Amino acid sequence: MYSNGLTLQLSDIIQIQAKKGTGSQCGKGCAGSCVGFFLYSYLIDNWQYEKETYNYNTGQYETETVQVITVPELVVWTIFYSAVSYGAGWLVGTLTDSWQVVYFKSK
Repeated sequence: MYSNGLTLQLSDIIQIQAKKGTGSQCGKGCAGSCVGFFLYSYLIDNWQYEKETYNYNTGQYETETVQVITVPELVVWTIFYSAVSYGAGWLVGTLTDSWQVVYFKSK
């Protein structure tokens, strides 16, 4: 007999196996880490470098700051790489997902 407040026959309880569903959890983790990496690296480094050029008019070297990527490009690339990393994380999570036993009461 199985009891959780009510007395049920064992024939009323069905046992099935189901996947835990870790694919979406792994995908969300990978996509979140990708977004975090892009934002952190952009805020810390700002993805720019200094370029030194010679100005023939003045006869001096001038230093110019060159922006490697703009904010709209950052948004597009972040979305793209996050989607790719979500897919990779989902695939790994789905392939390594294990079975668990689920019990429920039949109608």
